[in-house]
Amino acid sequence: MNPLIFVNAPIPASSRKISLADIQFLTDYDPMSYDHWLFNKGSSLDLTGRKQGKALTPQSGAPSYSPNYLTIANALGNGLLTDLSETATAVDTMCVVVRDNATNGLQSILGSLGTAGDNSGGGVFFSGSGAARTLFASYRGTTINSAGLGAPTPAGSHYFVGVSRDFSGGVKRVNMFVGGVASIALTGSNAFAPAPAPRKLGIGSTYIVSAGTPSTSVDFAEAAFYTDVFRSLADLEAMYQKAKVRQAALGIAVV
Repeated sequence: MNPLIFVNAPIPASSRKISLADIQFLTDYDPMSYDHWLFNKGSSLDLTGRKQGKALTPQSGAPSYSPNYLTIANALGNGLLTDLSETATAVDTMCVVVRDNATNGLQSILGSLGTAGDNSGGGVFFSGSGAARTLFASYRGTTINSAGLGAPTPAGSHYFVGVSRDFSGGVKRVNMFVGGVASIALTGSNAFAPAPAPRKLGIGSTYIVSAGTPSTSVDFAEAAFYTDVFRSLADLEAMYQKAKVRQAALGIAVV
């Protein structure tokens, strides 16, 4: 048997940092996530994460399933919950591919945002009417309150929405990226008031619905959560590009 021979090749090691855009995954889900849900099985199997097998738990009624997305009715306490709790010093990233079916009123899509009277939690929601409808971010207790994307996201299209936050320091930071539309880097102050136990992070109308919101629904094609990591806008853009390719293979055209 020939012995193994190891040779040190004269190739200098690169110190260049590898960006997310340079990484190609061998799976249909993102292995860097806490868990990643792809809603393309058309059944309750969609509620099981592809990475860790974590369950999304319906708060009340079950969603409606289609071949490549699921639909959640816009009603208070009608979201899908992860097993992730929230803290005042939260550092995390949440991403969805979502289609808003309302042309006016408030539609919560991501996070733990509670009502003004409740004054806890935070997240992202659609609001406004017609062509002026857009996305906003609010985090109770901080000065980041109904901060708008600054560009329209009218109903009827599938959008990639990525939100990353770092509340670990005195300056509260939130990056919001909507693929093909706009992005914004927000900073604020004051302590964040997290969602109290036993509330969890989720998607859909988890803890808030405005009085003027019509009885409509929102569609999700995928959702991914990342713990203990704050993503730059460039990182979120790379995640968007991968989601766009992934969803195209599943029959959904993301903006």
